Amino acid sequence: MNKTKYYIQNGVLQEFDNASISVLNRSFRYGDGLFETIRLIDGFPIFLDDHILRLHKSMKLLKYHSVELLNFEVVKRLINNLIASNNSSGNARIRLQVFRNEGGLFLPTDNSYTYIIELEDIDFEPCVLNEKGLSIDIYTESFLAKSIIQSKTSSSLIYILASLYRKEMGVDDILILNSDYKIVEANSSNVFCVKDKVIYTPHLSSGCIDGVFRKNLIESINQSGEYQIEEAELSIDFAKSADELFITNVVRGIQWVEQFQNKSFVNVEIQRINEIFRNFIML
Repeated sequence: MNKTKYYIQNGVLQEFDNASISVLNRSFRYGDGLFETIRLIDGFPIFLDDHILRLHKSMKLLKYHSVELLNFEVVKRLINNLIASNNSSGNARIRLQVFRNEGGLFLPTDNSYTYIIELEDIDFEPCVLNEKGLSIDIYTESFLAKSIIQSKTSSSLIYILASLYRKEMGVDDILILNSDYKIVEANSSNVFCVKDKVIYTPHLSSGCIDGVFRKNLIESINQSGEYQIEEAELSIDFAKSADELFITNVVRGIQWVEQFQNKSFVNVEIQRINEIFRNFIML
């Protein structure tokens, strides 16, 4: 017998089986929404303050009202409620989604918002490198536009198309470019490469998501003093000339790349970088 699964909407526990979304929902109609993906480790939402800070910044740019009501204490309490209600292992992925309430066409008539928090248990250990390196390629059928919004939005068509292209190509992940033909990010991850003991990653001005894991990884590397890190424009040729290549997100951590088209990579420095990060968050 399947157990009842719960989510939270505007602070109220709801059953998934009874969930419904109005056809007037602005996230559905216009992509007028944002979401955060948060990693739970032993029931603790890591970097929750950074997620809330990024979410608030983007909500303010979208002119949502009363963003401060969805604060760290509220979200932490509701996550704990979800853990208990879903009998979760505490090793999970949290999705926190906000969208503007109904009203108007392109011009909203109401700048209040609804939020939904979901929990999904996952079965892989945090910050453990993948045993087999990833294979990746380049998505070239569309380009990522630069935006003042550096959070994840409900308007995710380019990532959907890139995912479909990745499946067609038979690779593990795909790199997305901007209109300058520079590498921006992977399908759901930030991109880093190592060359001559220097770590490079696309600058936020390239159009990449201001990743929470990215931010904390950069901080951990700077604290260690073992590597120099550079935020720069990353060309395809430069990435292929690197010694090592890896992608990051808050759920999977660091994943090293073994094959980028015809170029092969190792993961010697990446092992040390992962160790630095694990020490940084005291795993």
